[in-house]
Amino acid sequence: MKHILCITAFACTTLLATSCSKDQTDPIAGEGCLALNIELPDEEALATLGIGRTSRADGEGEIYDPTEHSTLRIYNAEGGLLRRYEPAKTCPDFLYLIAGSYKAVYRSSDETIATWDHLTYAGEQEFQIEAHQTRSLTLQCPIVNSAVKVVFDATIAEKMEEGYEAFVCISDDFSYSDAASGAVPTLRYDRDRTGFFLMPEGSLKLSWGFRGTLRESGQVVSSNSTTSRREIVPEPGKLYSLRFQYSNTPDGTLAGINVQVEEEGDILSSDIFFSPQPTFTGQGFSIGSVVGYTGADLKIDVAALSTLKQVAVAVNGTSYPLFADGAPVAADGLSFTASGDGSSGVITLSAAFIGQLGGGIHEFDLSASDADGEGRQKARIAVTGLSAVTAADCDLWLNRATLRAVVTDNAASNVAIRYRKEGAADWATITAAKGADFTYTALVTPTWNESRNENNHTVYTLKSGIAANTAYEYRLVVDGREIGAVGRFATSTTQTVPYGDMEDDTIPCFGDSNANSTSWGSGNIRSLAPNLCKPATFAGMGGAQCARLQAASQVGMLAAGNLFLGTFARSGMNGTVGFGQPYDWQARPAALAFKLHATLGKVNANKSGADAGPLAEGAQDIASVYVAVVDWNARHGVTSGVGSPSGIWSPANGPDAVSEGKILGYGILDITGSTAGSEMVEQTIPIHWYDRENRPTGNYTIVIACSTSKYGDNMNGCTSNTLYVDDFEWVY
Repeated sequence: MKHILCITAFACTTLLATSCSKDQTDPIAGEGCLALNIELPDEEALATLGIGRTSRADGEGEIYDPTEHSTLRIYNAEGGLLRRYEPAKTCPDFLYLIAGSYKAVYRSSDETIATWDHLTYAGEQEFQIEAHQTRSLTLQCPIVNSAVKVVFDATIAEKMEEGYEAFVCISDDFSYSDAASGAVPTLRYDRDRTGFFLMPEGSLKLSWGFRGTLRESGQVVSSNSTTSRREIVPEPGKLYSLRFQYSNTPDGTLAGINVQVEEEGDILSSDIFFSPQPTFTGQGFSIGSVVGYTGADLKIDVAALSTLKQVAVAVNGTSYPLFADGAPVAADGLSFTASGDGSSGVITLSAAFIGQLGGGIHEFDLSASDADGEGRQKARIAVTGLSAVTAADCDLWLNRATLRAVVTDNAASNVAIRYRKEGAADWATITAAKGADFTYTALVTPTWNESRNENNHTVYTLKSGIAANTAYEYRLVVDGREIGAVGRFATSTTQTVPYGDMEDDTIPCFGDSNANSTSWGSGNIRSLAPNLCKPATFAGMGGAQCARLQAASQVGMLAAGNLFLGTFARSGMNGTVGFGQPYDWQARPAALAFKLHATLGKVNANKSGADAGPLAEGAQDIASVYVAVVDWNARHGVTSGVGSPSGIWSPANGPDAVSEGKILGYGILDITGSTAGSEMVEQTIPIHWYDRENRPTGNYTIVIACSTSKYGDNMNGCTSNTLYVDDFEWVY
């Protein structure tokens, strides 16, 4: 049984991947990438040395996991260090390298010189990278300590009192005092076991010594490498044994110790293994890679050190127990068959079960437990078909979406995804780009109609793209053939016009204190013009509330009824509107819709003179509603009253019409006559965009303004005009 510490990197031009999820970068021309497996000795092999893969020395202290003390280095052909990862498992999945010659060097060690279980593993290997290819490399990393196994013959325990001991030290000559005091790196053996030594630079030999007391005579018997000249000159990765045996001298009166020093060869010849928990191996595929489902059952081997207790599989949020209390558990399309001794078995993922999952890459969470603990792994299976579209795939401001599909047929040469608004007659077809792991990606981008506005500025209106609160259909096309069923997804947003239904009586616009409004405001002045904006009801609305804008004559001049997102402050006989409120834009609107009823008369007020100003007296007055998406760091102020007006602006005057920041988009509705009938009517103001990319980030990002007279700031209009407005909402 083998465990692989998987440190992998795959190119996007291949169909390989790992179970890791780390940062990655895209490849560039001339690059290939590396799929690297670090193989560290398995449990059975380590058990022969009396140790485990992870350890707690003598049952005490912190658990030592060598992988947490590891370093992976990648060198170029000239020996220059290119990459360093510590611990090695932080190596990214996608490790791209320019085509050429390299060397991978791995080492895991906490640099303990004399140890029972803090082993050091190391390995290095040269490899080649070819452009646009993935190089799979298995780097064998054996133990590089020198090991000394001490064996006490049965005659030692028979003849010696308890407490006999052996020492092994990193030193040329043996000294009991140095060994006992720890003056040199030393391991003390009081039973049969194996110790490990990491030879420091300049140290060439291991010395040893034995000491014990005879049961019958109380005589102290000893032997050491200095007197016997049987020192050990160790090599990395080699195992040496010291076998101590009691013997008498030929005359039968003097006791002695017979010592055999042997080199037994490599410490371990098997691959390094880390975890004692059950492990999983795919039959015919790598458990760490995305496997392309082609219609056949998939089988996964489960291996444990002791009898398995449970085996389970979970996918798409549903868990399927397959084995419990020594018996299989029935599952629809999934099964586990145990081996004779119960310590291993095979999970079968049937074709019927996989096929009904639908398109995409599905993660199967595998789990198995035995007496040593629980092992977990993920199997990632790619199934041909459309992948689900999530909210994260849609940018509702840029009107873009990423549509994905999985195609496991390596012979496919032309993959596309079609989409349309649900119920539309025609499909738009987008060629899909091939990526890693059998995935294909198609990017929906907007198209725009370009025109010139009334002031000769270039503006754009959205022609096609992904919009908010819209349902779409999409389907996969491979080499001209439609594959699978039509998929569906819908976009949504919680973005609304603040207090757009006018139902809240506490909105500042309905009162006469608007200097600090955080939403709608109006120019109501209690002593002069208190009814420029008031709550009201209208026929046919079933009692719902709306806003009533009523013009008035104020000290002989026009006071237009008004409603706007912003603030209003009075100073003497003048008032200043601060246009703009903060707004968190989630999606780009195509238009502003609302309900309206207008009663408009002839111009009867003109501060500039009967025939001066924008509209002459007796002309039909014009009301106005406009919306602007702005990116301002301050509100734009417009002051009007007895003095000359200042700050008058129009969003149609271009993106730089005001100094506070950019105007990104706008829409204007000029109302040139009274509404027919006695009911409010639906109105829609299309939004024209100067900027098709940037999202507003300033302090003030939205303006909506309504006025009973378009030129009210000039005191020019009809003093009896009335507007009813209600139910402002975005159209996408």
